[in-house]
Amino acid sequence: MIVILIFKLTHKIKIVYLFVRLFTHNSENRIITIKVTQVCKKFQGEYMRDYLLLLPILFIFHDMEEVVGFCWFFRKNSWLYDRFPKVMKAYRGITNEGMAAGVYEEFIPFFGVSLLAYYFPNKILYALWFGIFLSLAGHFIVHIVHTVYLRKYIPSFATSLICLPISVSILLRCAKVMTFDVLTIVTIIISILLMIANLRFAHAVAHFVNKQVTEQRKKDLSIRVL
Repeated sequence: MIVILIFKLTHKIKIVYLFVRLFTHNSENRIITIKVTQVCKKFQGEYMRDYLLLLPILFIFHDMEEVVGFCWFFRKNSWLYDRFPKVMKAYRGITNEGMAAGVYEEFIPFFGVSLLAYYFPNKILYALWFGIFLSLAGHFIVHIVHTVYLRKYIPSFATSLICLPISVSILLRCAKVMTFDVLTIVTIIISILLMIANLRFAHAVAHFVNKQVTEQRKKDLSIRVL
């Protein structure tokens, strides 16, 4: 840890030094500007890399609480289907298998983009990663709001409470070294929209698996009765 801190501090000092030279030696402006840009990009990549793989870890840590508790919670609180029909439509006929399938589908872009950004660092992948992380942080906030509104523990609240401040801290740290130009901002927005669309697709996957599991259970039950 000490070595990493010294390494990062060295890069910060190098950047400051190059900026000082930039304003004191006009004849070398172009060369020094290029060097500053290269050092900044290298520093950004090394700094961001420390956090990239925390995204899928936080996601799976949170969603395991949902996989373990959602089916039990909705069976015990079936009144929610009548009180919030539009919201609860996504969870009607839920099974553990369907829930796990939906979570697995969601995990693919979280892990895939993080892995690509880790091994092939560039501003597009960083922006996609940042947008996905923003979506996850928003997801945590929604769960917390739901729990507060119902005044009842919902499986997802505990890990949301743990993961939200960690996510905000990571996002703020990474935002300090990112360059938010037009391309980056547009990519982040696209990333968030894609995650919203992917959530709907994950629900569709869960519904399909729920249906298959329910039908198979009915068949198994009819065979036993016979």
